[in-house]
This record gives sequence, C-alpha cells and structure tokens, in this order.
Amino acid sequence: MLTRTARDERLTTSPEAAAAYHDGLDAPTAEAAMQHYARALALDPTFALAHALLALAAQRCCAPIDIPARLRAAEFHARRSTTAERRHVRDVIDQLTRR
Repeated sequence: MLTRTARDERLTTSPEAAAAYHDGLDAPTAEAAMQHYARALALDPTFALAHALLALAAQRCCAPIDIPARLRAAEFHARRSTTAERRHVRDVIDQLTRR
C-alpha cells in the first residue's frame, strides 16, 4: 500500500518515510532538511524524491554528501514512481547539473 498525502500523489510505501520527507520540506534550514531526508531514506531506501532533495539540500549548505550518487539513486528509483515524482526528480537533477 502506498502512502497518499495532500501534497503528493504517491511517494513511498512507508508512512514514516513520508512523514520524515514532509518534515524536511517544512524544515527551517537546509541542514535540518538533510536530517529529515536522511531519515526518510533510512526508512525507505527506494524513495526517489528523498534522494533528490537530500542532494539539493546538501548542495545548498556545502555538506560532504556524494551528490552525484544521490542523483543517480533518485533517477534509478524514480523509474517506479508516478509521473509527477519523476518530473520532480528530473527538475532537481536539472537544477543541480544545470542541464
């Protein structure tokens, strides 16, 4: 069963991962957002948007995270996602790689 939320159509099979992701969206700083996205990924390693937004937050605060690896993971896992999620992942990748 996939978790549905008011903000997103389908994101993850884990309600806890979805909650951590949403906490990241609402976080006051990129550093705080990174912690929430990392928690979402610990709960669901296939969560494409969490990979993408962890990369974006890491880039914003120059964190020592392998951003290309996060983007590859996001792209890989987005293949099983909704069209909207794939589009969001692609937008983040484009922003970070300036395509």
